[in-house]
Amino acid sequence: MYQNFLTKNEANYIKGIAVMLMLFHHLFAFSDRIPKTVEVLYWSSSFNYEMTIGTFGKYCVSLFLFIAGYGYAKSCHLNSSYYINKVFVIYRKIWLIFLIFMPLSYFFTEKSRVVLEFKPLILNFFGLSSSFNGEWWFILPYVVLVLITPLLQAHRQFILPIIIISFIAHNMTAHGLWGELLFWQTAYILGFAIAVYSDKLPACLPACLPACLPACLPACLPACLPACSSQN
Repeated sequence: MYQNFLTKNEANYIKGIAVMLMLFHHLFAFSDRIPKTVEVLYWSSSFNYEMTIGTFGKYCVSLFLFIAGYGYAKSCHLNSSYYINKVFVIYRKIWLIFLIFMPLSYFFTEKSRVVLEFKPLILNFFGLSSSFNGEWWFILPYVVLVLITPLLQAHRQFILPIIIISFIAHNMTAHGLWGELLFWQTAYILGFAIAVYSDKLPACLPACLPACLPACLPACLPACLPACSSQN
């Protein structure tokens, strides 16, 4: 049996891969964001490889959430104050960025999305809206997942029903940031579940994953291609 599905170093390697995927995603998946005055030298004129890789880079979200769920499950913290403190640490970093860059966007950007109205300011300040910065959609889903982790910790023995509920929620329809939460939470729950059952997993399973990845990529790429072609 395998006691640690992922070591801390292996988790950091995966985070590094996720960071690179995120970089490719934000650089190449949104061609409409590239200024017209910027000349981009693409690999091919017949097929937009950059757009394909950039769209596939969206899977960085699943990697980040899987590692987060796995790490929190391994920590075995039951005290809610531990997770509240984690959320506060996240918000401190967010608020620092907010206070620096939102004024810069408002005063020095021609098409700024920042508006000086009370409700949008408060919602964006707490990550309940991403109208000022579209990339901040991730804040609310992540904060909610961290805050419900004490419940997951307290009901680890019911992790299989929790996985079933997670997959049902994944296929439910919702709008806005709550829709993002329902869609992506499965990666977090699966990471948590893998950590819970890591001592019951076959020892060969982690060694098999790198060999399985190339086989998974062809299945994943077709899902990316329609999004790529629609943006060309």
